[in-house]
Amino acid sequence: MPTDPTTLGLVLVRHGEAESGGDDATRGLTTAGRRTIRMLSADLQGRNLSPAVIRTSPARRAHQTAETIFSALPEPGPVRPTNQLASGARVKDLLKLLRAESPGTDVVWVGHMPDLGRIAAFLLGRPGEVDFRPGAAVALRIDFSGPLPAATEEWRWGA
Repeated sequence: MPTDPTTLGLVLVRHGEAESGGDDATRGLTTAGRRTIRMLSADLQGRNLSPAVIRTSPARRAHQTAETIFSALPEPGPVRPTNQLASGARVKDLLKLLRAESPGTDVVWVGHMPDLGRIAAFLLGRPGEVDFRPGAAVALRIDFSGPLPAATEEWRWGA
């Protein structure tokens, strides 16, 4: 995503398909989930994405997703577990996190549904939520010039 010094490139990624059962925080990716995230990572690499940071929910499946993306990109920023992206995140908390990001950069957030879908819909000015299948991604260009951040959709993968 080309950078503009007045906007932020935000790639929202839902973690890949997760194992069923067990403790929610420790469920990992399934074989199919890992395969989907490897395909997404190859696509991100082809887009020459170089995020300043990859923020992830602390949940194991999200962290595995973030690490796979990190490994595929040529010069990514660090992977940072971020409690605001934990399952059950509220739009107002995600907006605070968004405002703390640096304009002129690209960032990746790895999280959960319906949280990512709600923040995407809010930023795009749509009701409800944007649908994300496991392993899907939506890239937004965030403009901070108004009273609230607003987004335009740049591309989708697997959504």
